Amino acid sequence: MRRATSYPLSRHGLPNALKGVKMAVYHDVKIPTADEAIRAYIKRVDSSLGAKPPAGWVETYGDVGSTNLFNTTRPLSCVIGPCGPTNGPRRFEDFGSREVTMRNRDFNVEARARLYDLTSDQYSFGRWCKNAEEMSTAEAQYRSSQIAYLLESGESVECYDGWGFFSANHKAHPDHPDSGVFSNYQDIPKSVLITKNVIEEQTEMAQVKDPNGALLGIAPDTILVSAVLYPHVADQFRTLNVVKVSEFKNIHDWYLVDSERVKTLIPWLALRCYDRQTPEDRYLQNKAHSNSTREVCVTTHIWYTFGLFYPHAIRKIKGMP
Repeated sequence: MRRATSYPLSRHGLPNALKGVKMAVYHDVKIPTADEAIRAYIKRVDSSLGAKPPAGWVETYGDVGSTNLFNTTRPLSCVIGPCGPTNGPRRFEDFGSREVTMRNRDFNVEARARLYDLTSDQYSFGRWCKNAEEMSTAEAQYRSSQIAYLLESGESVECYDGWGFFSANHKAHPDHPDSGVFSNYQDIPKSVLITKNVIEEQTEMAQVKDPNGALLGIAPDTILVSAVLYPHVADQFRTLNVVKVSEFKNIHDWYLVDSERVKTLIPWLALRCYDRQTPEDRYLQNKAHSNSTREVCVTTHIWYTFGLFYPHAIRKIKGMP
């Protein structure tokens, strides 16, 4: 491709009358081929997805990682969980062997562009590469939407003790009835905008027990709310950390979280499974499509597995419209 750059004629010693008149000088500009466009996109996608994920609410209050095992269940012991005294009742060993059912999902993104645009226009090619670099943001949004879905349907997601993840009847230890029960769910609608309601639910969370039946000392300091409630709640509760979750579809429900204890009592887990295709495999796959059409198409295909683990440091409260 040839690109024109303008220069004033006065630079070449011509009469002053020609000042302001410009001439065009053409020079060659390198434009990528279709193969180069595909390889550049795949390279930048890999670089973007390999970067450290942005620290959103999913990464801050749960756990995100990678795995080579695409399992439908995982033991509680795959995350840290509660710790028990070495000189007391030893009920922690078998507790970690309890399994959690994982939700497997496919993150699939497709990018398309006209072959002519990428091979004739530098701006289009630059925008094409820039879109690839933004893939990590799209992936983070996908993780958030999946965890939000699990939380909103948490009453029906089976927990390690056979109850729903959000339940008023959690067994402190499923095999030892004498360890007692605790609740992390309020099904009586309460408005988060009433201070008394928040204090009552914080008090309830303080009653959460460990597998020995002893109080864990949960102290919630964070509220997860929908984007609609966020400005009102944030303005009212200055002593609590109010977090906006744009992915919540039920705008009235709210969640209390102990931001310190979720570091060990991890409420949710999102695992990214390694892509078994090499960059060359994906290049050949996408090249075949581009050869048969007049456009370049690159697909990114990633398997994810999501699960809810420990219910101790999070509590769901049905909201009041």
